[in-house]
Amino acid sequence: MDIRRTENIDEVVDVDEVVDERLPKILYQQSKPLKVGYIEADGNCLFRSVAFCLAGSDDEHIAVRQSVAKFEKKYNDQFREIKNMTGRAWKKHLSGIATEGKWATEVEIFALASLLEADIWTYLGGKWLRYRPLFVVEGDGALHS
Repeated sequence: MDIRRTENIDEVVDVDEVVDERLPKILYQQSKPLKVGYIEADGNCLFRSVAFCLAGSDDEHIAVRQSVAKFEKKYNDQFREIKNMTGRAWKKHLSGIATEGKWATEVEIFALASLLEADIWTYLGGKWLRYRPLFVVEGDGALHS
C-alpha cells in the first residue's frame, strides 16, 4: 500500500493495482472481455462505442459517424471492394451510413481501423475478431498498404 496526497485528501492506493491497470493486457482468442459496458442499441452502437473509447462518453457518436462516412467517400475504391459493391450499391451504402441510426457493417469497422490507424477488436459469438487497417494515409494524402 502507498499513501498519496491528492487535492488535500489522504488516499490509500494499492500501487500494484494501479500498475496493473496501466499495463497492456495480452489478448488470446479464448479471452473473455474484462469489462462490458452498456451502449444504446439504436443503430449507432459502433459509433457510440468508438466515441466512448476515444472520449469517455458516447456523446460524440455523430461526429464519429460523420468522420467515417467522409473517410469512406474519400477512399471509396478501397472500401467498396470489401463487399464488391457496384457503383449504385456503394452510393446507397454511403447515403445510409451518413444517416443517424443506420447500422454499421464490417466496412465501417475497417474504415475506423484505417482512419485511427489501429486494430479494432470485436467480441462476437464467444470469440474475438480483429479488423486491421487496410492502408495508412500519409501526411500528403497518399495511401500505403
